[in-house]
Amino acid sequence: PQGSLTDLPKALDERFGELGLGEGWVAARERERAEGMVERLAAYIQKRESDGVTEVQVEAPVNQRVGDAVIRGSMDRVERGPSGTRIVDLKTGGTAVSKEKALTHAQLGIYQLAAQEAAAEGEASDGAELVYVGGSTQAPSERFQPPLEEGGGWARELLDDTVAVMRGSAFMAVLNETCRHCPVKTSCP
Repeated sequence: PQGSLTDLPKALDERFGELGLGEGWVAARERERAEGMVERLAAYIQKRESDGVTEVQVEAPVNQRVGDAVIRGSMDRVERGPSGTRIVDLKTGGTAVSKEKALTHAQLGIYQLAAQEAAAEGEASDGAELVYVGGSTQAPSERFQPPLEEGGGWARELLDDTVAVMRGSAFMAVLNETCRHCPVKTSCP
């Protein structure tokens, strides 16, 4: 939950061997990549601490009924600060989504919806954020999503639409950015 540029590399030293990469160029490349991620994570943590974050939960479990759906998973970080509670998803990939796409990022929106449903009366939301620690940038790339409107807005609509599709007897094939990786691409209409 916390960690400085001194602490986090020590933790990496202690646990890197658990990845089972052995010796050689692959392990050396992954170690270098991990060191970069640790540096960017330490920078992010330092920034958030200076923003006034006082409490952090890591791998916070989610098991929340929202309408006819149950949202289950774990949130990488739940940070509490002067502006309220912020949900943070750490990303190790090298390419960040655009700031515009982050505004309606489904994973963040659904986690915010679950948190909104479970929130105590008067508990403020500080939105959600994707924090990209992978890649080759000096600092982490951050993509903010504002707090959902009361009732969940677009995220509630997305969840309700998904529930309706999952209850249906047929699924519509829809072109999207994951089509190129789809194992049934050749049989898709």
